[in-house]
Amino acid sequence: SEITSEVLSPDGAGNGGTIFISGGSISINQSSFTRLETTTQGAGNAGNIVLEASGNIAIARSTISSDTFGAGNAGTILIKANGAIDIVSTDINSQVNS
Repeated sequence: SEITSEVLSPDGAGNGGTIFISGGSISINQSSFTRLETTTQGAGNAGNIVLEASGNIAIARSTISSDTFGAGNAGTILIKANGAIDIVSTDINSQVNS
């Protein structure tokens, strides 16, 4: 599974959108690979990724990334829960690769 917000034209300009997931409890824990990603390749900022839960957040076997490959800023990744946060076998990164 994947949720993406991308600006993929290296010659184009634009900002990636925000991915916002909110709920009582959030579980991204599948037997297959899961990806949440915001990316820009041209001039522009990558979008932010926000996970907010009033309960617990569990993330396993996933990638969460906010990257830019041109002139711009990587986005912010925010994981916020009132309960426990459990992250296993997951890559979380925010990078500028220009």
